[in-house]
Amino acid sequence: GWSFTPGLLLAAYESEAKQYLPLHASVWRPISIGLVVVAFGADALAIATQVDDGSFGAEFLHVICGAGLITGSMLFQWTTGGAPRALDSRPVHAVGRWSYGVYLVHLTIGQWLLEHIPDSVDGRYEVAAWMTIWTLLLSVGVAAALWRFWESAWMERRWPWQPSR
Repeated sequence: GWSFTPGLLLAAYESEAKQYLPLHASVWRPISIGLVVVAFGADALAIATQVDDGSFGAEFLHVICGAGLITGSMLFQWTTGGAPRALDSRPVHAVGRWSYGVYLVHLTIGQWLLEHIPDSVDGRYEVAAWMTIWTLLLSVGVAAALWRFWESAWMERRWPWQPSR
């Protein structure tokens, strides 16, 4: 429940926030960027210290990361009226389409990879780098396949094995 709470709160107050925030963009834009920076910092700290044991500290870092990314990016969008031009590209749009699939599969893939780390990968930072790279690559790959062969079919109201219209 904790990982959905920031998004639910933002959804509940979206119409009020979208009217209020642009009037005070000079205050909210730096706050939104700061929240995203703090989120990446919390994630980097969790990865660097490999705090992923279910302890309070690990969960707290993950909450900060999720809440900061969601809240910061939504506040930025509502304050400025859109995303930065650099993020309006085909690769970013593809990641947006695949994001729900990534969300669904990344933990399972990460757990599977954690159980299958090669013996040649040794040391805290080497394991963290190996896990990050392979979890990212496999999660995006599986999510792209899910989008192509499952999600887009349901959005077009056809069976996944039928050709696209």
